[in-house]
Amino acid sequence: MVDLRGPEERCGPEGLRAEAEVLAEEGVTHLNLASPQVPTEELRDRFLEWTSDPEHLPALIHCNHGEGRAVLYGALWRIELEGVDPETARKGCRRFTTKGSSFDPAKGKGSYLRSYVPTGIVAGRHSGGKVPA
Repeated sequence: MVDLRGPEERCGPEGLRAEAEVLAEEGVTHLNLASPQVPTEELRDRFLEWTSDPEHLPALIHCNHGEGRAVLYGALWRIELEGVDPETARKGCRRFTTKGSSFDPAKGKGSYLRSYVPTGIVAGRHSGGKVPA
């Protein structure tokens, strides 16, 4: 489980700790990245390295509302590990339209994805760039 929330968000530090404890009891590995709306290179790289490890798959990604950061990180996964081009990944971030959303080409997440250049840090981790079955 990748949790993109920081301690200042609605759940607070106690909520983050409680979630990690419950997940550990269930045998689920938890990674808290405390990501801003658009990831830093360091957070992006940690996410890609962690989720490219077959031990962490399948991975659930969540943030506070589940419609911004989690979707953006899912697009990064698709670009880096499935070989989807950045514009296709950006357009896939909203089911019907990106117009007016944070994934609009002129807004933060949309601009980030449109100009995204794959890092290659996970190249070769999965054959053909596909998620293992």
